Amino acid sequence: MRLVQVLTALGGVAPTHRLLERGISRRGLSCALDGGEVVRVRRGVIATPQAPADFIAAVTLHARLTCVSAADRAALRRDRRRNNTAMPSGYAVLRFCYADVMYHQSELLAQVLSAVGGRPVR
Repeated sequence: MRLVQVLTALGGVAPTHRLLERGISRRGLSCALDGGEVVRVRRGVIATPQAPADFIAAVTLHARLTCVSAADRAALRRDRRRNNTAMPSGYAVLRFCYADVMYHQSELLAQVLSAVGGRPVR
């Protein structure tokens, strides 16, 4: 039960290392997965069954959600800095809105594949 509370506090989706940092044991994770209390979205990422669909889609696509309502100036500057440091390291930074993730997956996937091109996937 504590696992679900921690996951909910983290937005419904979290990497397992964040859960372990917050005192959830590997055995607790395993039991919760076996019991259907939580679901594995992909390797290393756990979610509650009630997690927002756009979070699940973003994690599945190895994407990151951004939101205008959360884009205060400081957060926007941090995002821009992160993007600017990621590009020279070989990362392609793409931004998609909720509607793209939820309703236009084939076009989104085509854009991602085009951006990735021949790059190795990390």
